Amino acid sequence: QIAVDVDVPEVDAYQAHALVSESGATTAEVRVASSPGSLNADLRRLSAVRSALGPFGRVRIDLGGAWDLETARENLPRMDRAAGGLEYAEQPCASVTDLAVLRRRIDVPIAADESIRRAEDPLEVARKEAADVVIIKVAPLGGVRSALRVARKCGLGVVVSSALETSVGLSIGVAAAAAVPGVPRAAGLATASLLVGDVTTPLVPERGRLPVGRLAPDLNLIGRGPEDSDLVSRWGMRLEGMAEHLEEVSR
Repeated sequence: QIAVDVDVPEVDAYQAHALVSESGATTAEVRVASSPGSLNADLRRLSAVRSALGPFGRVRIDLGGAWDLETARENLPRMDRAAGGLEYAEQPCASVTDLAVLRRRIDVPIAADESIRRAEDPLEVARKEAADVVIIKVAPLGGVRSALRVARKCGLGVVVSSALETSVGLSIGVAAAAAVPGVPRAAGLATASLLVGDVTTPLVPERGRLPVGRLAPDLNLIGRGPEDSDLVSRWGMRLEGMAEHLEEVSR
């Protein structure tokens, strides 16, 4: 088994406390910075999460590159205090250069996500000493071996996270998380509940843990698409376009 975090969306403090308490997890990833006016609500949510976890739980936040350098420098220490200490702040700024400067100006550990999985050069983060932790997502990085190779070359702390795969994909992420050497951090793989449907029995955590094991698609479930016909149509167009592109490349 591997430990996973509980994902706390941008809900009010009461809901955040209940969600964390019910999860049984000892690590929470809290979404923050949805808008310029959300800071006070973010601080209340972080305080509630710390209360639910107790003094020994870990609180991490995900910002998705929402802030410029000065906003991050000003707000992150406040969030750190509200959370009773942050494990890390994930991608507070969009650019690697800003992350590197920020990391030298504040005491909050920095994690890189988009700067790894969307980068032409995922090792730039390590070269510029722009992060303490790298967020590894298996599918965008080309599979388990490729993702672990990136993690090893970065030489930083590692958290394996989801790119919102089905539970088949999540089971591959669990395998990668189990293969990370050293003291493991809680993985960000408890995302099956966010899906409208799945292609196998949903891989959901029990008391903050997921089992290691390969899941196979259930053929009876694959044929059941979401009821939203517009969604099906949009994805169908995407897949057709991708097929045409691959045919052109192969020629």
